[in-house]
Amino acid sequence: MILREGITGFHDAKSEQIPIVDQKQFKQLCFSVLFRIEGTVVEIKDQCCHGNFIDVEVSLQGTKLHILLNKYYPIVAFASYVDFDNITFIDEPKLSEEFCSSYQVLSCRDLNKPVSLKLGAKTCLLNENELNQAELKQVAYWKPRTIGEIVFNQWD
Repeated sequence: MILREGITGFHDAKSEQIPIVDQKQFKQLCFSVLFRIEGTVVEIKDQCCHGNFIDVEVSLQGTKLHILLNKYYPIVAFASYVDFDNITFIDEPKLSEEFCSSYQVLSCRDLNKPVSLKLGAKTCLLNENELNQAELKQVAYWKPRTIGEIVFNQWD
């Protein structure tokens, strides 16, 4: 997966701010899908200023899980647990099927790929990326371990 410019939510003076994905459409789709497959939306958490994703907590067949949307790219993932510095990504085939026509659904395999950082005088991200300098500075500071920690972050 190529980490596209703006995916972290950070930009510098040289780069344009990436437009925000239509969150209303995403939320409506969540309600529609969950109604159809007999689940419920429990809570919608917009990570406002500290985070680059929307977290929709749902209940599906008695199990709580999370549907995550990156705010800057139409990318969705599923998680069993979401906390400030820890997200446990899961594959959810039924939901993947429902969201794949509108969003790029990332698998656990994609999200759990390790981040390769070259540490030195200047930290360098070795994974394929188009990140701007502001984003690379954040990566150097936060030192994410996986691609998922970059795509779905709560950095401030």
